[in-house]
Amino acid sequence: MSRHLSRYAAIPTLLKRAIPMMLLASLACAQPALASPGIYKVKEMQGVGSTLGGYVIPRYEVTLSAQAPGRVSFVLGGAGTPVTQDSVLVRLGEAGLLAKRAEAVASFYSAQAAWQNSIDQYGYQLRQYNPMSSWMNPFAWGGQGMATLLGRGVSSPMASYAAGVANRAADQTIARAKLESARARIHQIDAALRDTVSVAPFNGVVLSKNVNVGDSVQPGQPLMTIASGGARQVELRVPDAMAAQLRVGQALWVNLSGVSSAIAGTVAEIDPQADPRTHTVTLKLDLPTDVSPRLGSYAQVVFPSHDRYAQVPVVPMSALLPGHSLPSVLVIKNGHSQLRVLRLGEELQGGLVQVLAGLHAGETVIVSPPPGAAAGYMPPTSSGKAAGGAEPVK
Repeated sequence: MSRHLSRYAAIPTLLKRAIPMMLLASLACAQPALASPGIYKVKEMQGVGSTLGGYVIPRYEVTLSAQAPGRVSFVLGGAGTPVTQDSVLVRLGEAGLLAKRAEAVASFYSAQAAWQNSIDQYGYQLRQYNPMSSWMNPFAWGGQGMATLLGRGVSSPMASYAAGVANRAADQTIARAKLESARARIHQIDAALRDTVSVAPFNGVVLSKNVNVGDSVQPGQPLMTIASGGARQVELRVPDAMAAQLRVGQALWVNLSGVSSAIAGTVAEIDPQADPRTHTVTLKLDLPTDVSPRLGSYAQVVFPSHDRYAQVPVVPMSALLPGHSLPSVLVIKNGHSQLRVLRLGEELQGGLVQVLAGLHAGETVIVSPPPGAAAGYMPPTSSGKAAGGAEPVK
């Protein structure tokens, strides 16, 4: 009896050893098998209407910069502060400029007095000539004749009079020039005083405040950025082929975060120049005035499908590199892989996704790349079908 009991007493010990092994085996079976890397030749398929993402921007945005050096003495407020047109946003200290203006005003008064004196002297000199007194004075004739006999040249009364008038006229011109220079100096200082005050060009809201009271600034340093209130816009980048089918004034449906139904936006601006790297064009849409979403919020714009561009490149979702903020794939070129950033469209059946920009039909991409794969990575050569149903590229 004791021998049978000892045999069953060993069972708990065996179970303790077997349970961990069973758990490890079950966990290994539960882990999904990672797909092996492969290659895929990009092909075209019938596309559908695309939906591209953008963000909400103000219709007008202005960054105010310092026009003169100085120390900040007043700042209206920080981000989110409402502003009205012509209200003071930032003010710099004016003590130094006010002292220079007082000095310039004193110089102006001094120049004005000198100019008035030159006018009086010119009038006095103008009335000094009396030719009849010279002709009626015989002693003046004798004096001139005697001076001539002695070899002393004496100018005529007319010549002396003309020289005196010319000198007084020159003094008047110089005094007038000094007066205008003093007046211009005052205007220059007044312009510098106006540059110490930054005012709002329109009603809006403060987006960012770059300085605080007491900060020293230099010309060109940003002070504050403000955005217009009221109507908003949506900015996004679209493929150049799609932009060619759009026109200013065209209506497109826009889905805004926090808004239950789509609203109609109007194409306001199409950039005439495409980005040579991404082959995309910047597009701006006007939103209705009664819709005021938060600036920077996400927006989706629905574009119609055009027959001319119905065939679009497609790639498997498994070709997208994991962990990248922008959709990216590895494209095989001359035996090496290169990183390519894509602009994606709608997802299709079979795990495929439309490629609106970044790839062309016939190019080869790597599918199911391992984590951390980067430019230069090449999948191991394998036989059979490549991912996506395409034949492996040899």
